[in-house]
Amino acid sequence: MPHDLVVKYKNEIGSLDLSKLNPSEMNLLAAIFATLKDKGQKVIRLDFDKFRNLARVDKNINDSELGRYVTDTLKKVGAGNFVLETNENWVMFPLFEKLSVDKNEKVIQYKISTTFHQFFNDLTALYTSFPLGTYTKISGKYPKILYQHLMQYSSTGLYVEDYERFLFDVLRIPANAIRRNINSKYINPAVNKLNKYGYVPDLKVEYIRDRKTNVVKTIKFTFTPSTKSPVQIRKAEENIVNNLANFDANEEIVDIDFDKDDMPF
Repeated sequence: MPHDLVVKYKNEIGSLDLSKLNPSEMNLLAAIFATLKDKGQKVIRLDFDKFRNLARVDKNINDSELGRYVTDTLKKVGAGNFVLETNENWVMFPLFEKLSVDKNEKVIQYKISTTFHQFFNDLTALYTSFPLGTYTKISGKYPKILYQHLMQYSSTGLYVEDYERFLFDVLRIPANAIRRNINSKYINPAVNKLNKYGYVPDLKVEYIRDRKTNVVKTIKFTFTPSTKSPVQIRKAEENIVNNLANFDANEEIVDIDFDKDDMPF
Protein backbone atom coordinates (compact mmCIF):
# COMPACT_ATOMS: atom_id res chain seq x y z
CA MET A 1 0.00 0.00 0.00
CA PRO A 2 1.50 3.35 -0.99
CA HIS A 3 0.48 5.10 2.23
CA ASP A 4 2.48 2.64 4.32
CA LEU A 5 5.53 4.63 3.26
CA VAL A 6 7.30 6.36 6.13
CA VAL A 7 8.41 9.99 6.12
CA LYS A 8 11.98 9.84 7.37
CA TYR A 9 14.42 12.72 7.54
CA LYS A 10 17.06 14.25 9.77
CA ASN A 11 15.66 16.25 12.63
CA GLU A 12 17.53 19.37 11.54
CA ILE A 13 15.21 19.54 8.53
CA GLY A 14 12.41 20.07 10.96
CA SER A 15 13.72 23.61 11.38
CA LEU A 16 12.83 24.51 7.80
CA ASP A 17 10.38 27.40 7.68
CA LEU A 18 7.21 25.42 6.97
CA SER A 19 5.14 28.57 7.36
CA LYS A 20 5.96 29.26 3.71
CA LEU A 21 4.12 26.09 2.69
CA ASN A 22 0.38 25.54 2.59
CA PRO A 23 -1.02 22.15 3.72
CA SER A 24 -1.00 20.75 0.16
CA GLU A 25 2.64 21.74 -0.30
CA MET A 26 3.50 20.15 3.07
CA ASN A 27 2.04 16.88 1.78
CA LEU A 28 4.12 17.14 -1.40
CA LEU A 29 7.31 17.69 0.61
CA ALA A 30 6.49 14.78 2.94
CA ALA A 31 5.95 12.51 -0.08
CA ILE A 32 9.35 13.47 -1.48
CA PHE A 33 11.13 12.59 1.77
CA ALA A 34 9.18 9.34 2.12
CA THR A 35 10.43 8.11 -1.24
CA LEU A 36 14.09 8.86 -0.40
CA LYS A 37 14.36 5.94 2.02
CA ASP A 38 17.01 3.35 1.04
CA LYS A 39 17.33 4.74 -2.48
CA GLY A 40 20.97 5.79 -2.11
CA GLN A 41 21.91 8.46 -4.62
CA LYS A 42 19.70 7.25 -7.39
CA VAL A 43 17.61 9.78 -9.25
CA ILE A 44 14.05 9.15 -8.14
CA ARG A 45 11.46 9.45 -10.88
CA LEU A 46 7.74 9.63 -10.17
CA ASP A 47 4.95 10.26 -12.62
CA PHE A 48 2.25 12.72 -11.65
CA ASP A 49 -0.36 10.02 -10.93
CA LYS A 50 1.88 8.19 -8.43
CA PHE A 51 2.89 11.44 -6.80
CA ARG A 52 -0.74 12.59 -6.65
CA ASN A 53 -1.65 9.38 -4.79
CA LEU A 54 1.28 9.57 -2.34
CA ALA A 55 0.63 13.19 -1.44
CA ARG A 56 -3.16 12.80 -1.34
CA VAL A 57 -3.58 15.65 -3.82
CA ASP A 58 -7.16 16.74 -4.40
CA LYS A 59 -8.53 14.81 -7.38
CA ASN A 60 -10.03 18.03 -8.74
CA ILE A 61 -6.52 19.46 -9.26
CA ASN A 62 -5.50 18.81 -12.87
CA ASP A 63 -2.01 17.90 -14.09
CA SER A 64 -1.17 21.49 -14.99
CA GLU A 65 -2.05 22.70 -11.48
CA LEU A 66 -0.21 19.77 -9.91
CA GLY A 67 2.91 20.64 -11.90
CA ARG A 68 2.71 24.19 -10.61
CA TYR A 69 2.20 23.00 -7.01
CA VAL A 70 5.23 20.75 -7.19
CA THR A 71 7.39 23.40 -8.88
CA ASP A 72 6.45 26.05 -6.31
CA THR A 73 7.15 23.64 -3.44
CA LEU A 74 10.55 22.63 -4.81
CA LYS A 75 11.47 26.28 -5.29
CA LYS A 76 10.69 26.97 -1.65
CA VAL A 77 12.66 24.05 -0.21
CA GLY A 78 15.22 23.36 -2.94
CA ALA A 79 17.51 26.11 -1.74
CA GLY A 80 17.32 24.78 1.82
CA ASN A 81 20.52 23.66 3.49
CA PHE A 82 21.21 20.89 5.96
CA VAL A 83 23.15 21.98 9.05
CA LEU A 84 25.05 19.84 11.55
CA GLU A 85 26.78 21.38 14.53
CA THR A 86 28.73 20.13 17.52
CA ASN A 87 30.96 21.96 19.99
CA GLU A 88 33.88 21.50 17.59
CA ASN A 89 32.33 21.64 14.10
CA TRP A 90 29.72 23.42 12.03
CA VAL A 91 28.88 22.10 8.55
CA MET A 92 26.27 23.21 6.03
CA PHE A 93 25.47 21.55 2.71
CA PRO A 94 22.53 21.38 0.26
CA LEU A 95 19.75 18.82 0.58
CA PHE A 96 19.30 18.09 -3.10
CA GLU A 97 21.66 17.67 -6.02
CA LYS A 98 18.83 17.61 -8.53
CA LEU A 99 15.21 18.74 -8.54
CA SER A 100 13.18 18.82 -11.74
CA VAL A 101 9.63 18.78 -13.07
CA ASP A 102 8.92 17.80 -16.68
CA LYS A 103 5.52 19.29 -17.36
CA ASN A 104 5.20 17.65 -20.79
CA GLU A 105 6.19 14.14 -19.68
CA LYS A 106 4.37 14.71 -16.37
CA VAL A 107 7.19 13.37 -14.22
CA ILE A 108 9.11 14.60 -11.18
CA GLN A 109 12.78 13.78 -10.60
CA TYR A 110 14.99 14.42 -7.58
CA LYS A 111 18.25 13.23 -6.06
CA ILE A 112 19.77 13.98 -2.65
CA SER A 113 23.23 15.50 -2.50
CA THR A 114 26.30 13.32 -1.93
CA THR A 115 27.04 14.78 1.49
CA PHE A 116 23.46 14.68 2.70
CA HIS A 117 23.22 11.03 1.64
CA GLN A 118 26.13 10.19 3.95
CA PHE A 119 24.17 11.31 7.01
CA PHE A 120 20.67 10.50 5.75
CA ASN A 121 21.15 6.72 5.58
CA ASP A 122 23.70 6.19 8.36
CA LEU A 123 22.10 7.97 11.30
CA THR A 124 18.62 6.49 11.29
CA ALA A 125 18.29 6.60 15.08
CA LEU A 126 18.17 10.39 14.92
CA TYR A 127 15.63 10.54 12.12
CA THR A 128 12.16 11.85 12.53
CA SER A 129 9.87 9.20 11.10
CA PHE A 130 6.13 8.84 10.80
CA PRO A 131 3.69 7.25 8.34
CA LEU A 132 3.14 9.32 5.22
CA GLY A 133 -0.54 8.35 5.26
CA THR A 134 -0.94 9.79 8.75
CA TYR A 135 0.76 13.06 7.88
CA THR A 136 -1.26 13.63 4.71
CA LYS A 137 -4.52 12.93 6.56
CA ILE A 138 -3.88 15.76 9.03
CA SER A 139 -5.70 18.86 7.83
CA GLY A 140 -4.56 22.39 8.52
CA LYS A 141 -1.17 24.05 8.57
CA TYR A 142 -0.63 24.32 12.32
CA PRO A 143 -1.65 20.75 13.23
CA LYS A 144 0.78 19.54 10.54
CA ILE A 145 3.63 21.70 11.85
CA LEU A 146 2.96 20.67 15.45
CA TYR A 147 2.78 16.97 14.53
CA GLN A 148 5.98 17.08 12.49
CA HIS A 149 7.80 18.89 15.29
CA LEU A 150 6.55 16.68 18.14
CA MET A 151 7.73 13.57 16.28
CA GLN A 152 11.29 14.82 16.82
CA TYR A 153 10.72 14.06 20.51
CA SER A 154 8.88 10.77 20.04
CA SER A 155 11.54 8.79 21.94
CA THR A 156 10.75 10.63 25.20
CA GLY A 157 7.21 11.88 24.70
CA LEU A 158 8.25 15.21 26.21
CA TYR A 159 8.82 18.57 24.54
CA VAL A 160 9.42 21.73 26.61
CA GLU A 161 10.09 25.07 24.93
CA ASP A 162 10.23 28.78 25.60
CA TYR A 163 6.72 30.02 24.85
CA GLU A 164 7.73 32.93 22.62
CA ARG A 165 10.18 30.81 20.65
CA PHE A 166 7.54 28.13 20.12
CA LEU A 167 5.02 30.65 18.83
CA PHE A 168 7.22 32.48 16.36
CA ASP A 169 10.14 30.15 15.52
CA VAL A 170 8.44 26.74 15.64
CA LEU A 171 4.74 27.25 14.94
CA ARG A 172 5.48 30.52 13.15
CA ILE A 173 2.16 32.19 13.80
CA PRO A 174 1.64 35.68 12.33
CA ALA A 175 3.61 38.37 14.14
CA ASN A 176 0.46 40.52 14.40
CA ALA A 177 -1.65 37.79 16.02
CA ILE A 178 -3.81 39.03 18.89
CA ARG A 179 -2.05 37.86 22.03
CA ARG A 180 -5.11 36.94 24.07
CA ASN A 181 -6.39 34.68 21.27
CA ILE A 182 -3.18 32.80 20.46
CA ASN A 183 -3.76 29.72 22.59
CA SER A 184 -7.42 29.36 21.66
CA LYS A 185 -6.90 30.08 17.95
CA TYR A 186 -3.65 28.31 17.11
CA ILE A 187 -2.33 25.93 19.79
CA ASN A 188 -5.40 24.37 21.41
CA PRO A 189 -7.17 23.54 18.11
CA ALA A 190 -3.99 21.89 16.80
CA VAL A 191 -3.61 19.83 19.98
CA ASN A 192 -7.29 18.88 19.94
CA LYS A 193 -7.13 17.73 16.33
CA LEU A 194 -4.03 15.59 16.91
CA ASN A 195 -5.72 14.10 19.98
CA LYS A 196 -9.13 13.55 18.44
CA TYR A 197 -7.87 11.30 15.66
CA GLY A 198 -5.10 9.63 17.68
CA TYR A 199 -2.26 11.08 15.60
CA VAL A 200 -0.27 11.79 18.78
CA PRO A 201 -1.43 9.43 21.54
CA ASP A 202 -2.42 11.06 24.84
CA LEU A 203 -1.14 14.48 23.81
CA LYS A 204 -1.40 17.14 26.51
CA VAL A 205 -0.26 20.76 26.59
CA GLU A 206 0.59 22.83 29.66
CA TYR A 207 1.15 26.57 29.78
CA ILE A 208 3.63 27.39 32.55
CA ARG A 209 3.34 30.91 33.93
CA ASP A 210 5.80 33.14 35.72
CA ARG A 211 4.82 33.22 39.40
CA LYS A 212 5.32 36.95 39.71
CA THR A 213 3.86 38.27 36.46
CA ASN A 214 1.45 35.41 35.62
CA VAL A 215 2.72 35.66 32.02
CA VAL A 216 3.16 32.38 30.12
CA LYS A 217 6.90 31.71 29.87
CA THR A 218 7.12 28.04 28.93
CA ILE A 219 5.02 25.56 26.99
CA LYS A 220 5.15 21.83 27.74
CA PHE A 221 3.85 18.94 25.62
CA THR A 222 3.61 15.35 26.85
CA PHE A 223 2.46 12.27 24.90
CA THR A 224 2.99 8.52 24.69
CA PRO A 225 6.62 7.93 23.61
CA SER A 226 7.77 5.56 20.89
CA THR A 227 9.90 2.47 21.47
CA LYS A 228 13.11 4.09 20.23
CA SER A 229 15.70 3.67 22.99
CA PRO A 230 17.95 6.41 24.42
CA VAL A 231 20.91 4.09 23.74
CA GLN A 232 20.17 4.19 20.01
CA ILE A 233 20.00 7.96 20.11
CA ARG A 234 23.29 8.35 22.03
CA LYS A 235 25.04 6.00 19.60
CA ALA A 236 23.78 7.99 16.64
CA GLU A 237 24.92 11.24 18.26
CA GLU A 238 28.40 9.72 18.70
CA ASN A 239 28.40 8.77 15.03
CA ILE A 240 27.55 12.33 14.05
CA VAL A 241 30.43 13.72 16.09
CA ASN A 242 32.86 11.20 14.59
CA ASN A 243 31.65 11.81 11.04
CA LEU A 244 31.94 15.56 11.45
CA ALA A 245 35.45 15.23 12.90
CA ASN A 246 36.48 13.38 9.72
CA PHE A 247 34.26 15.34 7.39
CA ASP A 248 37.14 16.64 5.24
CA ALA A 249 39.27 13.50 5.41
CA ASN A 250 38.76 12.59 1.75
CA GLU A 251 38.67 16.11 0.40
CA GLU A 252 41.57 17.78 -1.39
CA ILE A 253 42.21 20.94 0.57
CA VAL A 254 44.25 23.86 -0.73
CA ASP A 255 45.55 26.47 1.70
CA ILE A 256 45.73 29.95 0.19
CA ASP A 257 48.54 32.28 1.19
CA PHE A 258 48.70 35.77 -0.33
CA ASP A 259 48.69 39.37 0.76
CA LYS A 260 46.61 42.33 -0.28
CA ASP A 261 48.91 43.08 -3.22
CA ASP A 262 47.83 39.82 -4.83
CA MET A 263 44.17 40.83 -4.84
CA PRO A 264 42.77 41.11 -8.40
CA PHE A 265 40.73 44.20 -7.52
